[in-house]
Amino acid sequence: MNENFYRTTFFELCSRFLSRWFTWNVERSYPKGKTDLEFVGKFHEKFAGVRMVIRFKYFSNAQFANQYREMFFNALREMKEKNQELSQRKMVILGSIAASLVLFIIFLIIPILIKIEENSASTAAQLEHLFQKFPSA
Repeated sequence: MNENFYRTTFFELCSRFLSRWFTWNVERSYPKGKTDLEFVGKFHEKFAGVRMVIRFKYFSNAQFANQYREMFFNALREMKEKNQELSQRKMVILGSIAASLVLFIIFLIIPILIKIEENSASTAAQLEHLFQKFPSA
């Protein structure tokens, strides 16, 4: 298969399924170079004002394999780095949640303990007053 096969097949599929929203310019020449295919959004349609330029380039199988092998390994490396970053973020988030819970518990328990201590001190004073009223035999 050659470059022309891909170009014509791609143009056929695009014109069949996207012609409602786009007009096409095929093999258009400009002072700076040539474009193989241009998509131009139709006026008053969903993609009005959109212009995409496509240039087809032929690669041998060896070139294609080398290029996509590098892209594949780069994508794997990026995914691994993102996963490591996400796991580090999760650890930071879990640590901050744990610290927040500890602080919440501390600030929740301290007033309760102070209240219990106040109540126990007043209860002890009340019990002592009671025992003074009723002398032991």
